[in-house]
Amino acid sequence: MARDTLHIALDAAVTKTASFAPPARDYNLDRFNELVITLNITAAERTTTQTYDFYVITGDGSSEWDLVHFPQIAVAGATKLTARVLSSLLPQTVTPAAPGVAAIAPGIINTLTTNAPKTLGAGQVAHGPWGNYLRYELVCAGTITTGISYTVQVEAAWGTGRAVSNAVQSSGGGGSVNFDFTSGLLPPEITFTRSSTGTYFNNAGVLITASANAARFNYVSGVACLLVEPAATNILPNSNAFLSGGWSVENAAVLTAAQFTSPDGTNNGWNDTSGTGFGQVVQQVTVGAGPYTCSAWIKQIAGGGSGWLAIGNQFSAALPITATIARKSYTGTPGAGSQKFGVNGGNPAGVTLGLFGCQVEAGSVGTSYIPTGATAVTRAADAATFTIPAGVTQLTFTFDDNSTQLVSVSPGSYTIPVTLNRANIKTIIGT
Repeated sequence: MARDTLHIALDAAVTKTASFAPPARDYNLDRFNELVITLNITAAERTTTQTYDFYVITGDGSSEWDLVHFPQIAVAGATKLTARVLSSLLPQTVTPAAPGVAAIAPGIINTLTTNAPKTLGAGQVAHGPWGNYLRYELVCAGTITTGISYTVQVEAAWGTGRAVSNAVQSSGGGGSVNFDFTSGLLPPEITFTRSSTGTYFNNAGVLITASANAARFNYVSGVACLLVEPAATNILPNSNAFLSGGWSVENAAVLTAAQFTSPDGTNNGWNDTSGTGFGQVVQQVTVGAGPYTCSAWIKQIAGGGSGWLAIGNQFSAALPITATIARKSYTGTPGAGSQKFGVNGGNPAGVTLGLFGCQVEAGSVGTSYIPTGATAVTRAADAATFTIPAGVTQLTFTFDDNSTQLVSVSPGSYTIPVTLNRANIKTIIGT
């Protein structure tokens, strides 16, 4: 029989400097009979007494119990641990040579009399039935500065034989397409490429950078979505260095660096305080004809007021600004030639707005942030390719806002279009 799998990212590429316990989520796990849980540590601080314990915890909505307690991490550097848990064995504590890896036969078996969260011994797995809910918990000890960087992934499986996953299930000469990206993992049936880096928001709400050819799972309202975008160029040099080359500060505005924590989690937000009028910070850039979209993160610091985005001699309407930083965008059509782009800060004098990451790109839709240095930078297009099986003629894309789009397809190799209605994709269903 075929082997169906569900891929789950309990956390992806995060760094923690203190104990951490994200909430459990319902993954409908009771339909599976095997869990393979991988803890991939890319860096760990260890100078004297720092230790890290990772627990994987399941539950049924009313109670919780341990599935895995990985061996305590008490060394610096990278390491990778994998635990295998089976529902077909009666509840028992199993301690093989490596925690749940390769061997099912235990070295030591003890009947479980109690198994509340964080009571399982280090290096142990607890076989037996699990609930639909799953989470993990990190317990840190010692004086920690840089912390530990890691990913926790789960493959839930049912059945035996060749793994085909729940993404593309083959049946005779036909098949179906059923991709769910909300786990934050790329199904193995999809080949992904992008010849440059790209930014996205992780599950902690922090703007981070993915390496070339790495899929980006953009978290929107806490839900992972596969981010698929066209190529784009941020034509503004020094996108977050407003006193560097290219930028002009007008109307006696005062720009001050390193004033607040920006979306990328570092102290690199700017204060823009208006002087004799609008606190304007702009660049003069030569462009061709056609629409351009200007975007920047803006928040209110002091004095109320509003903000505006500038494209050529066109200005957006007054943007609603609050104390919470948010990305604002405006699309306009300047004439070809040298044009002015940037941000008009608050008015009257003395109003202070917070700024981060200004971007101007061709087209009427803004895309993910492209940081720049001394020159413009291009982010390459995302290319996610898979095979449409025989019998599937239509794909339904569900996006981050739960809107949908129907796309007609034919059997064979298929690349997800970069011109869909929205870039953040939650699911793809074939019919």
